Amino acid sequence: SHKGSWDSGTTWHGYQEARLMITIAQAMTDALRNNGIYVYTDSYSKNNHNLTYTLKFIKKHSVSAFVNIHCDSPNAPAGTMPLYRTKTQKIFAKALNKGVHRYVSMKNRGLVRRTDLETLKNKEVPATCLFETGSIRYDNKILRNKAELIGIGLAHGLCDYFGREFVTE
Repeated sequence: SHKGSWDSGTTWHGYQEARLMITIAQAMTDALRNNGIYVYTDSYSKNNHNLTYTLKFIKKHSVSAFVNIHCDSPNAPAGTMPLYRTKTQKIFAKALNKGVHRYVSMKNRGLVRRTDLETLKNKEVPATCLFETGSIRYDNKILRNKAELIGIGLAHGLCDYFGREFVTE
């Protein structure tokens, strides 16, 4: 089945958003799976599901949380910036952000409400967040060198949100 065309996302000096985020997504997936949580992900299949495919997938499956992991453009300032639309999404975004900052020392741009993003409009999964992990330019070293910790932080935040104990190996 067609899962959508691949998109590198934002780029800077040869770095691609998609490639940087894959390590974070895999670390988050591994940490969640180690905590007994079932994870649907395309991070082990070449990041090949576009948003349209993913939103259709969510409608067909029982999904408790949806985290869309991104990094911001080269012009964006440094720091994490979780995006949310609803009150529930805000609580979820706050837990994810707290998780990341528990493991990685970096700037925090705070939560930002967005009403225009398709990701955040899905009604199937109340715990949805588009998580901007940082600026591809100003956080490049952190996104490369601390990717696993960012992923673990996201996983920890997700477990906190659902009131589940989080264990690291």
